Amino acid sequence: MSWEAWLTLFVAGMLLVSLAMRLAAMDLLAIACLSLLVFVQNITQSENLPSTSEAVAGFGNQGVITIALLFAVVAGLEFTGGTELATGWFFHRAKGLSSAQSRLLIPVAALSGFLNNTPVVVALMPVVTDLAKRISVSTSRLLLPMSYAAILGGMCTVIGTSTNLIIADMNANAIEQGVNAEPLSFFSPAAVGVPATILGVIYMIVM
Repeated sequence: MSWEAWLTLFVAGMLLVSLAMRLAAMDLLAIACLSLLVFVQNITQSENLPSTSEAVAGFGNQGVITIALLFAVVAGLEFTGGTELATGWFFHRAKGLSSAQSRLLIPVAALSGFLNNTPVVVALMPVVTDLAKRISVSTSRLLLPMSYAAILGGMCTVIGTSTNLIIADMNANAIEQGVNAEPLSFFSPAAVGVPATILGVIYMIVM
């Protein structure tokens, strides 16, 4: 591999270690590592490292902006009690851990394919925390499986996760530039995502 590839792997590893050690806020650490790559590119003028414009281009991606707007919707639902009103009647019927996980993971996995997984998790966190207290279990027994279910469900559609949105946008741009590639439909990832989601949710509930 080239020295740029080794540098990128080193910076990525450094980011993971710093995140695990919680040296600073996650967004600050991510920006710092990205800035390091941009700094080296400015010094070396390497074409294999991101330039300043390339480094910030992702922030203007339509998928990223869409997710940012969804967070505003989630905040409105949370502050007005809309999330509790919409889901409380369903979750309050849970009597134990298995029942709570079944009622939580299956809808979260299904919704994450159509509403984007990150806002779904953020919207349900307060409700799930209250549910864990009500059935007297650790919140991690519900919050962590909910996160996994949202990730799995998000793999089923193009809009389900920010990664899929960005890749679909890059694929569309490549096609416009003459690259011989197939456009991604809404359910393009479903062939892999749906089986993985079903098996993953069953595993978490049973095991």
